[in-house]
Order: sequence, then structure tokens, then C-alpha cells
Amino acid sequence: MVDATKVSKIKIDTGYAGVKEYPIFSRFDKAGEAINPAQCSIVLGSNGSGKSTIARAFTSETNSIEFIDKDGEVVAGDSSNIYLFDEKFIIDNFRKLDDNYLGPIVLLGEAAKAQENVDKLNMEINKKNKIKCGLEVAIENLEQVVKRLNKKIENSISHVDKNGTGLDSWRGRTGHYSVDKQYRKRPSGYVDIIKNETVNLENMPARDDLLKEFTDKVDELNQSSNFRRIDWNPSKIILPFDVNKINEAMDAVKKLARKMVMINTIVGSTSLRWVLMS
Repeated sequence: MVDATKVSKIKIDTGYAGVKEYPIFSRFDKAGEAINPAQCSIVLGSNGSGKSTIARAFTSETNSIEFIDKDGEVVAGDSSNIYLFDEKFIIDNFRKLDDNYLGPIVLLGEAAKAQENVDKLNMEINKKNKIKCGLEVAIENLEQVVKRLNKKIENSISHVDKNGTGLDSWRGRTGHYSVDKQYRKRPSGYVDIIKNETVNLENMPARDDLLKEFTDKVDELNQSSNFRRIDWNPSKIILPFDVNKINEAMDAVKKLARKMVMINTIVGSTSLRWVLMS
């Protein structure tokens, strides 16, 4: 580092005007002898007099400046302890605080850089807080969903019929169907008929056996009532109908319909269209 207390002159290579010496820190006694250099010097000059040239020499990387003591010797040392207070220094080191801050109006040097780091950290904290709030809302929504699901599970467990069957089975759902408020207006005995036709799934016949039984019932219906399957077309109906055959057919259909309650759960929805012919 340069011992600033020994600097009396500065020698600058101006380039366009050659090498110049500026005795900006030199002091002389009444006899004209050089004495200890001044610790402060103010340079005044009009525009174009070279003030900016001197300033730029302090920051030049080409070693265009030398420091001379009162005896004319070069003061050795690097210039790491020399700072130039110019416009760039102000931009780099001064920081004006926002109006909502308490304290000094400007920060200088390391304090300004520290404040920038604080502001960056505050921005990161705000981002993290927004993410945190979003996660808290999402967690709360999920907790509400879990509560609703748990409530449904509790309700399902509480609806158990006298045989110990819950809503997860056909028998349990049918039992619940008969007591649920929205189904109380169904015809009397409607649910009981369905329950009586329900069988235990463990003892239910195989699918092929059910299909064969269904086919046999259809054949029985055809034979007992002299039915003939045709496409629905009202113009082909011949009147009058035989009342006895109608009654006989209706009884057979009721029996078949009760069997279809069980079959429908295995083979799906089946639709048959029949008409009576005299």
C-alpha cells in the first residue's frame, strides 16, 4: 500500500499532453523549502482544465500514475488503499432507503451492499411465505375432504341391518333403501318383494346356469301362453284379446320378473318385447 502521508506530488501520463507533475500535496515554508505534505488538497479549475484526467488516472490499470515524496523519490507500494470519490463511487456505494425506513437517508460502502442483500432475502422470504400460504390452504382443503370421507364411512358402518350386513352389500343397501326418507313414498311391499328375491352371493349359481334357467323360463312362457315374438307394430294387433290368456300371461310375467331381479345383477339389463296374438 502507498504511505499517503509521504505523498507530495503525483506524476500522471496524460497521453495527449505527455507526463505531468501535480504538486497537489506539496507545502513550503517561507524560505521556499519543502516541508511535510498536506493531508488534504482541493483542486479548482474550469471545464477542460484536466480535473477529470487526474481523477481517471487514479483508477487506471495501466500504471499511468506515480506518487512522489517531497524529496522527489517515488513512494513505493500498490494503490489498494487509494479510493476515488467520483460519480461511479456514489453509484456503487450509496443507497437511498425507502421512505418507510427509519434511520439514515443513505448508506455508504459495505452498509449499502449489506442492505441490498437484506432486500433480496426479504423478497425470498415473501415468496416462501406465499408458497407456504398456498400449501396451508391445500392441506386444509384435503383435511376437509378426509373429514367428509370419514363421515361417509362412519355413516356406512352405522347402517347395518339385522343380519349384520352393511351398505357395501346388495342386501345391506336394499335394507337401507326401505327406510331411507326419500324412498318412503314407494308402494307398500315394493322393497320387501326385492329383498325376498335377493340371494346370498356366496351361494349364487354360475353365470351359465343362470342364462340356461332364463332361457328355459322364456321357452316356458312361449309354450304356456302361445306367445310369438315380433317387432313392435301397433297396426298388426288384432282385436279382440282373449281375457283368460291375458291373465295367464300376466301371472307368468310376474314370476319371470321376480327371477330377473337376481339375473339382472349378473347378465346386465335385458329388454324383451312381446305382444299377444289371438
